[in-house]
Amino acid sequence: MGIATMKAKFIIAVFISALAAFKALAAERTQDALNQKSIFGISFENGASVYVNSATVTSISKQEYILGTLFVSEIVIDTTGNSQIRIYNSSPLDPTKIKEKMRKVLPTQAQAAAEVASYAEMAKGHIEDTSQMNLSGVTSVYKEYPVTTHSKTLEFAVSTPEELDSLYELLIADFTGTSASKDSDKKDKSDDSKPAKLGGSLYKIKE
Repeated sequence: MGIATMKAKFIIAVFISALAAFKALAAERTQDALNQKSIFGISFENGASVYVNSATVTSISKQEYILGTLFVSEIVIDTTGNSQIRIYNSSPLDPTKIKEKMRKVLPTQAQAAAEVASYAEMAKGHIEDTSQMNLSGVTSVYKEYPVTTHSKTLEFAVSTPEELDSLYELLIADFTGTSASKDSDKKDKSDDSKPAKLGGSLYKIKE
């Protein structure tokens, strides 16, 4: 193996490790951070926060969808109460990503994928002609009742998809009773029967 090849592989390995570290640091969880163990909290980088009774959580889900000229990744926390919690990241449509996703969903309909990509290209051009051409890093939530949402939805925005993914991994691990950390292998196996550790935990999107 040549020296140039070895150097290239080393650089790639370092780059991948850096990406993994960035993702790991995007969100953090502190268990037993709250004195009231029946609730858990989520703190956001812009100072916003939400605290939820863990016993009322019925589902935690994550989805991706297109909304007008935006590509949205979203976590939804449903509860037995009157409020639904939505945490999302939105960014202008990327024609390349849309085309790739459509190819995976519709591998035999290349023409349809091409049409979607063309639409996305036009949408991107439209965004660039407006004052909202770059939404990356935006953590403010826009509401126009009743057009954008309803009064019983609590909405929060994060600045990057990595933050959203990192937060979801932590939430779903505690909700399902599994561990998002490799340290789980060191725990007493008797802990496996214990309920999920949402209660008492504080989740924080790191700046």
